[in-house]
Amino acid sequence: MKLTVHVIVHPEDDVESATVVREVFAVDRDALATDTLGLHLCEAQDLLAAVQDTVVTHQVSTALSAQVACPHCGAARRHKDSRPIVMRTLFGTLRVDSPRWWHCGCQPQTTTTFSPLAAMLPQRITPELS
Repeated sequence: MKLTVHVIVHPEDDVESATVVREVFAVDRDALATDTLGLHLCEAQDLLAAVQDTVVTHQVSTALSAQVACPHCGAARRHKDSRPIVMRTLFGTLRVDSPRWWHCGCQPQTTTTFSPLAAMLPQRITPELS
């Protein structure tokens, strides 16, 4: 028997073409025995890690795409570089690429670059661990 787990990401605007299906886990099982019943611990951890990665990737992508345009003039902000930020969660430590963007020149700013993801996630620990 082969078991496959897919994660389906439905966008908020419910556009059918933007739905994403990702296979996150697959396992083959032989005949029923004590060592083939259910998932092994390492398989369960792999499954959880794959689901967590998919969820975080799509959450970050959606949040950043909403921030790319300057709120004042609508121009797309230029990308400077990316640096990882570390988030501690109940399910382990996540390293997420946090882009740094140049501020738009249409408004005076105190800094030349900023990290929208770092601003959205100022605390690097989820509430479950606080």
